[in-house]
Amino acid sequence: MRMEPQLFQTLCRWKCSYVCFQQPSNSSGNPSMEEILQEALSRREFLRAILGATVVLATPQWLVRATEARSGPANLRFIPVMLSREDRVVVPSGYLAQVLIRWGDPVTADAPPFDARRQTAEAQARQFGYNCDFVTFLPLPRGARTPGHGLLWVNHEYTNPELMFFDYPEGRPPRELVDVELAAHGGTVVEVRRASDGSWTYLRESRYNRRITGETLCLLTGPAAGHPWTRTREDPTGVRVRGTLNNCAGGRTPWGYGAYVRGELPSVLRERRTAPARGSPSPGPRPLRDPARRQRAPLGVAPRAV
Repeated sequence: MRMEPQLFQTLCRWKCSYVCFQQPSNSSGNPSMEEILQEALSRREFLRAILGATVVLATPQWLVRATEARSGPANLRFIPVMLSREDRVVVPSGYLAQVLIRWGDPVTADAPPFDARRQTAEAQARQFGYNCDFVTFLPLPRGARTPGHGLLWVNHEYTNPELMFFDYPEGRPPRELVDVELAAHGGTVVEVRRASDGSWTYLRESRYNRRITGETLCLLTGPAAGHPWTRTREDPTGVRVRGTLNNCAGGRTPWGYGAYVRGELPSVLRERRTAPARGSPSPGPRPLRDPARRQRAPLGVAPRAV
């Protein structure tokens, strides 16, 4: 896929601070993650090949042919969509795509309505965050198999201030805007429910709803708690972490907990170090696209109810 140079620079700047163009932070002789994964996959493929050969030898040929017939292309239940340049989400016939929640939508019961021209960190900390990445669904009640009711966790990996704010001052943004960015990082938990027609809604009054931001205090437990590597000027004891930023990938444990992985050092921290104090004049603005055209994510695609 060809990416326009301007878009490429914008994505690299705010998503990872040009990490691909920097020297690796780990200069030790330890194997890289790629090498570890490759070795693990090689062993897994070897064992799978042996197991597969054993199963084939022990399986009647009529059962193998029947299984292959069922797993062919005829098993697909939708007609693939054609390539399109339309400014909308195109789904196969019989399927439904809808906006469930978007940047700035109220998450907690006391959250104010989104106002693109009057954004504050206090409001953003109670509203849905920016740039969705990893998404997972946790059924309710815990441990149940209820695909139509549960909790939705969404990672908010990074921010695009030039799209978030009207007349964003490039270079040295004021502290107020940087604080809004920090509040838009982290993650969101909302309770969701599916209706009989297949559509989804999130429950704004739910007691489960919450925001985790770049300023949320997090408690460390287990072997890592108090380790010298976790001790900072913010917390010399090493048991508290101030906020979570650049949450990228994630996963769900077998016992129903979420695991969320932080990416690299975000640009928003460097912005905050250089930002003028609150109320200080900032460099001149430049015209940008309308932030009121908010992101519409996460996007749910599901079969339409019959």
